[in-house]
Amino acid sequence: MLSHYHKESNEITSYWRLPPGTNFKQVLDKAEFFDDSVGAYCSINQNKKGQFELKITLGDIPNEESYYFNPDDYPNMILPIPIGLLPGGYYW
Repeated sequence: MLSHYHKESNEITSYWRLPPGTNFKQVLDKAEFFDDSVGAYCSINQNKKGQFELKITLGDIPNEESYYFNPDDYPNMILPIPIGLLPGGYYW
């Protein structure tokens, strides 16, 4: 059951109360269905009130992303590679 939601320029966050007999793990196991049904990147978290938070990030991932790395700026870094790119920015 939808508790409340709010919209920003490139994301929508909604908070849901789960019905009796449904636990958060059951929702998390079906996370890929949310991505498919809304056609956007979705992240699912559980908040302190026991609700689950569904965050939908709108936008496109570019086909090509410029990348610059100067090793002198990071003397202790071993791997200068970003892990992933989401519509909302880099995922490290």
